[in-house]
Amino acid sequence: MSRLTVKEYATIHKTSVQNVYKHIKSGTLEAHTIDNIKYIIIKDEIDYEKKFNDLQHKYEILNNEFEAQKELINILKEDRKLFSSLIEYRKEVEEVTTKKKKKKKKK
Repeated sequence: MSRLTVKEYATIHKTSVQNVYKHIKSGTLEAHTIDNIKYIIIKDEIDYEKKFNDLQHKYEILNNEFEAQKELINILKEDRKLFSSLIEYRKEVEEVTTKKKKKKKKK
């Protein structure tokens, strides 16, 4: 059995402090006051451990996706450089071809 302050409990459960106090008043949450601080009594620590593990797993998945996206960005940057080089090469070829055609017409 462990305990959390009302604010900690509200943060973890993504709810307001006022809502936590409503649950305490209605009896759906067990709470005790120690040194003028209200604590929520947590009976089932497994739920919090599971939530933590789930969040950690989601973080790892998102981090892996982020790394994959960074790699993709680097690949796209390289592709962009190659494409720019190809465009420049094409322009050079067109210039040479145009000059050759002009020379043939002059003859």
